[in-house]
Amino acid sequence: MIEGKNLAFSYRKGRQIFSDINFRFSDGEMISIMGPNGAGKSTLLKCINKINKPTQGQILIDGKNTIQFSDRELSRLIGYVPQDIGKGFAISVTEAVMLGRTPYIRFKASDKDKELVFEMIERFGLEKYAFTNLNELSGGERQRVFLARALVQDPKIMLLDEPISNLDIRYQIETLDLVRDIVKSRNLISIMVIHDLSFAYRYSDSVILLKDGKAMVGKREDVLTSSNIAEHYHVNAEINDNQKYPYVNPRYTL
Repeated sequence: MIEGKNLAFSYRKGRQIFSDINFRFSDGEMISIMGPNGAGKSTLLKCINKINKPTQGQILIDGKNTIQFSDRELSRLIGYVPQDIGKGFAISVTEAVMLGRTPYIRFKASDKDKELVFEMIERFGLEKYAFTNLNELSGGERQRVFLARALVQDPKIMLLDEPISNLDIRYQIETLDLVRDIVKSRNLISIMVIHDLSFAYRYSDSVILLKDGKAMVGKREDVLTSSNIAEHYHVNAEINDNQKYPYVNPRYTL
């Protein structure tokens, strides 16, 4: 379980990004953080991961404040995929994914570590790139590598900052299907920043919807309503609650 209590964040010059955010999510849930540009989505995600320090409030994992965890302890609990995955990594795909096992490795990688790494490489369809330098991959391919690295950590919580932004439509669907399968089968918690309304509606159990420093938090169908979408995004949207393939269709701007 993860909880946010009375969270607020401001930059040093005093510009407040958000305040009084509260949430509580259980194992096995997929959560989307949404909102217009500049609403503080990535900032909130970084507060959960201790990259940003909230100016008020606390994050609890199974009842324990994250400030009480060491960096090593937290890295076993949280897998994080940042938004900006640039070049500059002169290592192979296998070495990059193996970095996800760092919290568990004392001296050298075990056979179990290697097995987990190659299993995750295979699950993300990266076998032919296993010994390719990361700098030789496209942005979308690198994004899949970093997703594999985060998942091979075997975390309890996945934090994903726009995890499909560099992927074509096929890999967007395959990646989110895979993340959902892993979250549900391993009883993890996934919290992702995402812009696409349809994918958020299709893959989320709950949503944090940010605007003007405040948040609406609740079940997907209660938060992503036509009226809320109109208020936050200034578009008219049709919602189709098809049981297997629900989607949101933005029709026109207001």
